[in-house]
Amino acid sequence: MFTLRLFSPLAGLALIGGLAASSLSACASTSGASTVIAEDDGRSDGLADLRIEVSVKVLEGDLMLVLFDSKETFDANKPLRAFKAAVDESPIVFSAEGLKPGTYAAKAFHDLDGDGELNTNAFGIPTEPYAFSNNAPARFGPASFEKAAFDIPAGASVTTLSIK
Repeated sequence: MFTLRLFSPLAGLALIGGLAASSLSACASTSGASTVIAEDDGRSDGLADLRIEVSVKVLEGDLMLVLFDSKETFDANKPLRAFKAAVDESPIVFSAEGLKPGTYAAKAFHDLDGDGELNTNAFGIPTEPYAFSNNAPARFGPASFEKAAFDIPAGASVTTLSIK
């Protein structure tokens, strides 16, 4: 079973938000991102519960994920929630409960060496796998909020992404 704990945003996630203007699509790819609405979760307060399932290829290191609730917080890299989990199985599941229905986006990276940072090469291109929600491509810099955004209605939703 995976270990899940809330954490303060780490430097590596900040790098995802502020990558140099260079082609990133060759370094990592995302696929299979989607959001599904569960039938009924029993909530009657109008809030949303989000389950985020992240698939990885390599079972080592840590997975870092941050969730944003607006373009402004996404661009400023000020997440609403931040998660860290040891990668010992796939998919890794994160739960964010009691969210206001609305538009959200996520950034994630697989910290293979467990140093808490997204490692990059001399050109600032990530050398560790990363992904954005909604299968948003990262070309010539990080994905935009508009491309990574997905809607969460009241009740239960599940979104998936794959880090390769």
